[in-house]
This record gives sequence, structure tokens and C-alpha cells, in this order.
Amino acid sequence: MSKFVKLWIGSCLFYMADIFILFLIFSRLIPSEVAESMLAILFNILSVYALWFVFSACCAIDNIPIKKFWERYILLLIIYSAVLRVSNSEQLIIALPFYLYQIVLNGGILFTIFSKWRFSLGVKIWTAFIISAGSIFQLYCSLNIIVKNFSFSVLYADVCFLLLLNFTMTYLHQKIWNINLAIRDDYLYALAEKAVDIIFYYTLRPFPRFSFISPSVENIVGYKQSDFYRNPKLYLELTHEDDRDIIQRAFSSEAVSVNKNFIRWQRKDGEFIYLEFHNTPIFYGGKLTAVEGILRDITDRKMVEKEMLDSKKSKQILLSYISHELKTPITYIVGYAEALQNNLYLEEADKKNAIDLISTKAVFLQKLVDDLFQLSKMEANQFSFEFIQTKVYSLYRFLEEKHKHDLMNTGIHYTTMIEDRLKDEKYEVLVDIKRIQQVFGNLLHNAINHTPANGSISCQCSLDEKKEQIIFKIIDSGVGIPKEDLPYIFKAFYRGKTKASQSKEGSGLGLSLSAQIIQAHKGTIEVESNKGKGSIFVFTIPLYSQEG
Repeated sequence: MSKFVKLWIGSCLFYMADIFILFLIFSRLIPSEVAESMLAILFNILSVYALWFVFSACCAIDNIPIKKFWERYILLLIIYSAVLRVSNSEQLIIALPFYLYQIVLNGGILFTIFSKWRFSLGVKIWTAFIISAGSIFQLYCSLNIIVKNFSFSVLYADVCFLLLLNFTMTYLHQKIWNINLAIRDDYLYALAEKAVDIIFYYTLRPFPRFSFISPSVENIVGYKQSDFYRNPKLYLELTHEDDRDIIQRAFSSEAVSVNKNFIRWQRKDGEFIYLEFHNTPIFYGGKLTAVEGILRDITDRKMVEKEMLDSKKSKQILLSYISHELKTPITYIVGYAEALQNNLYLEEADKKNAIDLISTKAVFLQKLVDDLFQLSKMEANQFSFEFIQTKVYSLYRFLEEKHKHDLMNTGIHYTTMIEDRLKDEKYEVLVDIKRIQQVFGNLLHNAINHTPANGSISCQCSLDEKKEQIIFKIIDSGVGIPKEDLPYIFKAFYRGKTKASQSKEGSGLGLSLSAQIIQAHKGTIEVESNKGKGSIFVFTIPLYSQEG
């Protein structure tokens, strides 16, 4: 119950008590003059309190604070009337301060109505007239009691004023309700209009339709509000077929309470997005009449969760793979070491082969552990680089000299080429030479491992002036890479699913490390390949400039 209604009821009770006192006095049911005098004073007190409640109700309409002295003055009037009554003063003298207070209080009511209210002028005038007329008529009734002019027509008129006052208060209450409802609706509409999430109200009876859906739906799914208003079933058409049961239940009598679900909607561009779906069913007469709710785009959160899940799965695979990779060379090393220890090899050549195999496997293990250490340091952003400024021509010649012996005795035809203009010393790069050598070596060894004898490998270095970068290419005529493997070859421990790609021993970390090293140099690394036709690995490094 609002404050206005409570004050309105309070004024009615006091006015009704006044009417009852008038009835007692006018019907001459009180034989004693003393009792009649006491009732007259009580009538004035009740009249003042009734008018004070009306004043408070007028202020409560717009939450206007009321000064305390208005109420305190009534208490002073009560004390004043009690003292004068004991001293047997005239009734008019006792009633006069009450009359003055009612006139001043009525003036306060008129001021509040015309200066504070937000209603139309017509409403203000009618309310001011009824309250003022009722207040004046109460004064008139009090004077009739003093002069002993007892007429039941006065009593009937007082009842009519009370009814008119109640009618006026009822009308004001309805106006207040409508204004507050409009303010709330405007606020909620403005809130919904500016909301990032999709807010909707879906009416099911008498026929299904969207009564409201927020404009944010266009930003999230690409469809306008009008599309949903024209097609009441669009929400169902956009839902992924695996999630339609969820949303159909939410829009049916099964939705007996607030629900939270996750669904997928297809955007206008064809892409599916994840939505968190909160719905509240609205029942009337035991039947579901509408559904209101919120749809929140959580695609980014779902993608992060998926990446975390994939990462966890990758780590499990990684650990499984490491244990497998370590097991094979360790088995070889332990087996051949025990054979040597037990003098099982009688021929020197067999002993030498066993020692060479142990050495080869130990080197592989050392490289695997080193690669794992480097990869973990990079992923934890704890890897340090030692960048230095160097000439492009000097860098390429260093890489070429460092790895030319790797191609000896392979039977592979090897060519190298660097553009003549890169011999100019003005072309420089900022690199960690040791790490670029690691990338170059990884790519070259991969080419050697997958190129048969009599095949060819070509290393090239060129300049892209437009992009201001140096391009390194390693081209081989080897077995190539299947198309389905190309998107994954720069991922750690990926060595391809085909037997050809797994035929050579390796950790599966080289290309992943290479990609991260080139990324740290602000360059790019790519591959072009066709199965059976060889591969082309390309990595770039930006040119160094003094201005940059």
C-alpha cells in the first residue's frame, strides 16, 4: 500500500468520525451541555487532523517533505483547548485558533497543488475546489454547533463532501498509478533499447508473436527487430537443430519456472554463435500466456573454454607422445649397452655399429629434451633473444656455410642463390643469429629427410622492397605434404598422419619452434606443398631501418 493511500484512508476515518459527532450533536442524543461542549472541541480536533492528513496526501503525490511544525502545532491546539475548557472559556474562543490553523493549512494545500503538482490545470482546480470547499464547510459545521443551529441538511451536505473527496482521491490515485506506470515503462524500454543482450517478450496467446525484442538483436545475429515481428517462428529457425528441443520446451507449458540454458543461433552470415538463454514463463489462469527472457552472446567465452579443453587434450597427447618418443631410443640404448657390457659382440665392426647407434639415439634424446625445454620457455614467455644488427648477405653466407656439410653424401642435388642487390651492405636485419640458424637448419633437415637420393634442394634469399622484408625459401623435390596435414604442421608434435610423413625419426617440435622464433622476429613462416611434388618453405624477416 502506497503512502498516499494510507494518508487518504486516514483522512477518511477522521472525516467519518466528524460526521458521527455531528450526528450525535444534531440528534440531541447528548443531554449534557458539558458533554456537548467536549464533543464540539473533539469535532475541531478531528477536523484539523483530517485536513492535515489531506495536506500530507497532497505532498505524498510528489514525495514533498512536510515540515514538522504543522503536526506539532496540532498538539499545541489540543493542549490549548484543554486548558481553556477547564477554565470554562467560551466555545468560540476555544475554536478560533482551530479555525485559523485550518485556513493556513488550506493555504498550504493550495500552494502545494498549484506549484508542485505535475497534473493538468483542470485536475488542480477541481482538487483545490473540493478540498477548500470541504474545509470551509467543516468550519461552517463547527459554527453551527456553537450557535446551536442543528439541521440534518448540514449533516447530509458533509456526507456529500466526504464522498466527493473520496471520488477526487480515487481519481488522483489512478492518475499517480498511470504516471508511475508510464515512467516505469519508459525506463524499462530505454533500458531494453540500450541493452547489449537481447531482451524479448514473446506472447503465446491468443496467437504466438514477439511483443518486444531489443534492437541489440541486429548486432548479435544480423536480423532486424522487424524480421522477428514479421516471422514469429524465426527464433526457432535460427536455432541449431540439436538445440531446438531446449527452446521448444522453454516456450511450452513444460517451462514451469525460470530456466537457464545454452543454445546456438545461426547468424545472418551463416556463422553459428553460442547464446546463454534465460527465460521466465508467464502464466494466467493456469495457462502459459507469454515468455520473457534474455539471450546473451557467450561465443567468445565458449571459444576460450574450447581452447582450454583442446589445450588440455593436447597436453595429454603431448605427454603420451613424449613417453612414446623416449621409450624407443632408451630401449635401444639400454639394449645395446647391456650387449656391450656382456661382451655379446665378438666382431669389432658389430661393436662399432652398436656404439654408433647408442650415440645416435643419445643425440636424438638430447635434441628432444632441448626442443622441449625451448618450447616450454617460449610458451611461458620466458625465452630470451639476443638480437644484433647484421648485413643480410653476411647472414645468408653464414647459414649456407654452417649447413652445406649436412648435404654431403646424401645424393641430393643442392643449389643456393641470393639476389645480387642484397650484396649491398645497406640491407640489414635485426636478428638472433643463433635462432635464425636453428630455423634454417630445421627447414633444411626436414627437406633432406623427405627428399630421396637424386632429388634436389634449393635455398634462396630475395628482397621484397614493397613489404620491406627479406624472403628465405627452401625448396625440395621430396615426397611433399598431404593437403590435410598442411594446416597443422606448425603445431607441436604434429608429424602428419601418413606413413610417409612418419618415416623419418623426429620430435615433431622443429617446425613449432621455428614458427615461434620467426614470430618473435616479427616475420612470417608459410609452406606450399603437393603430395609427391615437393615442398616450399618460406620465412620472412623485416628489414632493419634506423628510423624504425
